[in-house]
Amino acid sequence: MSGRADNAKSPRWTPEEVESARRMWQAGKSARMIAGHLGKTRNAVIAKASTSGFGVHPAKRGWVS
Repeated sequence: MSGRADNAKSPRWTPEEVESARRMWQAGKSARMIAGHLGKTRNAVIAKASTSGFGVHPAKRGWVS
C-alpha cells in the first residue's frame, strides 16, 4: 500500500499532460480549470507552468505591478 488516498491527485506529469496544460495556459484558461481537466492541483499547475516556461499567462499580460 502506498499510503496515498485513492482519490489523491496524480503527482507525476506525462509529456501529454504537460503539452495539454501548455496549450490551455496559452489559451488563457485558469490554473484551476487546467487542474480540474488534468486531475492535478492548482498549485501543481502553477508550479509546472513556472518550471516548464509556459510564459506569462494571457490574463496577466499588460499588467503593471
